[in-house]
Amino acid sequence: MTDEPTANAPEAPEVTETQPEGTQEVFDREYVEKLRKESATYRTKLRQLEEAAEQAKKEAERAKMDDLQKLQAELEDARKAAQEKDQLLRRERDARALTGRVVDVDAALRLLDDDFRNDDGVDVDAFLEKYAFLIPPSATQVAEPEPVRRAPAANATQAPGAGPLKPDDFRGKPIDWVRANLHRLKE
Repeated sequence: MTDEPTANAPEAPEVTETQPEGTQEVFDREYVEKLRKESATYRTKLRQLEEAAEQAKKEAERAKMDDLQKLQAELEDARKAAQEKDQLLRRERDARALTGRVVDVDAALRLLDDDFRNDDGVDVDAFLEKYAFLIPPSATQVAEPEPVRRAPAANATQAPGAGPLKPDDFRGKPIDWVRANLHRLKE
């Protein structure tokens, strides 16, 4: 064998020095916008292909069914679609009822359950009675001073900021803190 490179052999890649830490490569705006647009196009195509694949799968399953089974499957699909629309409408109606009455509508919707619903919609007063920390402070309302809390014992097993919280723990806290700690709410 010879040591001469053949025409089909790939060339060795050039070794370049890496960038020093703290520096970043900067691309011009047009190039970045082009990449974002291209990415959005691919996401749209992927979504369309996934929907088409789901539809083809459903049609293949239905091709194996007899007429009665096909009608039952279509009825079930229609029921699911109607149920999803009902849930969206109920969420929108609940959001409208809570808007302006609570600090964070999304957090309130997560806490809202059937106990606070009646024929007219949401019983906002009962909801706010239980979750008073969601009431926005008004200009005339003076915020209560935060109670002094003792430091946890040195042998405490929970890390600070990891334990459950009561609704009263949220009172007077900034909205960002409330949103960040809503998952810790225990009744």
